[in-house]
Amino acid sequence: MIARRWLPLALLLVLLAGCAAPLQVGPDPALFPRSAEATAGKVTGRVALWVPAQVAAAENRSERVLGAGSNLHVPVGRIVEQAARLALGDALSGGVQPVDALPPAGAGVSATLVFDSVRCVDRVRLLWLLPVPYLGVIGDTEIDVQLTFDVRLLDAQGRSVWTRSYDGGRVVWKRPSGSSESADAGIVRLAHEAAWHLSQQAATDLRDWLAAERSKPREL
Repeated sequence: MIARRWLPLALLLVLLAGCAAPLQVGPDPALFPRSAEATAGKVTGRVALWVPAQVAAAENRSERVLGAGSNLHVPVGRIVEQAARLALGDALSGGVQPVDALPPAGAGVSATLVFDSVRCVDRVRLLWLLPVPYLGVIGDTEIDVQLTFDVRLLDAQGRSVWTRSYDGGRVVWKRPSGSSESADAGIVRLAHEAAWHLSQQAATDLRDWLAAERSKPREL
């Protein structure tokens, strides 16, 4: 929860931000919370990663108090694409091959992971509002971020294996202790963290499928 603030001043700052120059950011791999254990448990295989141009171009959608606008442009499509490349690379011994079309059979990949959509919304919620004599009103707000994406897994012949949706849920921004992180920087950080955690889930599901496929008896 954000510290208590004067609501009129907060609203004024939000409205003024709508008149400022757009804030552009890019994917920052340093914001993905990777760990040394991320590369453990790799399975054999090489996977193609297909993120269509319109999905890679997806940006955040902002919801502000009283419908005020936001000039924060977070390239969530490219952030998710980068997170997926790293997560798949950690999960597979053969790595990941980015593609811009479905690879033909015999292209040397075990499967293709296709991102059909990426969505991210960041919200500023009004929690309470209290009139104070002689001072006007005071209130409290809260910022949260929610990232979701839809993916399809295709086998080496291009046949659909499964379609799944991954949802990071609503994550409330809290400024790290001792940090001067701004709200916009916090939104960018939370988008990266959600992209990483969800990409790890997708990579785990894909790895489990590959392991199951390799354990099946082969026809002679």
